[in-house]
Amino acid sequence: MDLLSTSKESGAYSSLVTATNRFKDYFDNIPLDEITNRDLSRWVEFEQKRGIKDITSRLWSRQFNKICRNAKRLGYYIPEYEWGEWVVTKKVTAIR
Repeated sequence: MDLLSTSKESGAYSSLVTATNRFKDYFDNIPLDEITNRDLSRWVEFEQKRGIKDITSRLWSRQFNKICRNAKRLGYYIPEYEWGEWVVTKKVTAIR
């Protein structure tokens, strides 16, 4: 099944690839089901500091929010949850 039906030559495809790579880097060791709305908001703030336009980061956040909520059903769940080698100053509890 093709989850992406966008032409590789389009700007939308390029934006999606960029968003996916940045999303994966930021949430490297967190299963999709564990990412909260607060985590996504922090990611948007992080991307805005990197110079991403407000409307672009909000769109990315909305799309990834949908993906995170449906991750288990889509088969993207990672059963072992660990913080990995990140330097965590404050562990965030899930607020739903």
